[in-house]
Amino acid sequence: MGWTGGSDPLRQLALSFPTLDAALAYAKRQGLRTIVHHDAQSRRDQRDIAKRAFSDGTLRHLGLGRLEKSYGEAMAQASRGEEAQRQLSDAPMDVVLRSDLSVNEKRSILMNWAFDLHLILQRQSDYAAASRLSEIEEAVLKLEGSGGARPVAAAPREAA
Repeated sequence: MGWTGGSDPLRQLALSFPTLDAALAYAKRQGLRTIVHHDAQSRRDQRDIAKRAFSDGTLRHLGLGRLEKSYGEAMAQASRGEEAQRQLSDAPMDVVLRSDLSVNEKRSILMNWAFDLHLILQRQSDYAAASRLSEIEEAVLKLEGSGGARPVAAAPREAA
């Protein structure tokens, strides 16, 4: 008949669920051991959520909370900005001064750089990364017309 045999008939069974929570609840009810495999898209989605949370927190820290939506949109539309990131010099202030980039592209580049440095600082203490993150924050302030000066009320952030 063309069927494959085996001692475990459930080995060939594949279940699908509308959400991860639904799948985990089913497994728990059935007393099953679970292993969750995330596809590449769900990992990108998680990274985008983390980037947005980082961006919003950074903007509030800099006294620019009113720009959270603008930065969120800039980072979501970052395809050209990410390409431009590879072609730019290393100085964050150079990004601010570039006339061939839109404000949204500059926002995306600076905040993506800041997020990458934040991830480094989460893993290890790195003076160079912390210094570079400070340069990026100054560039964001300059870009947004704050003259590169931090608000008086802003306390320095610690690396997470």
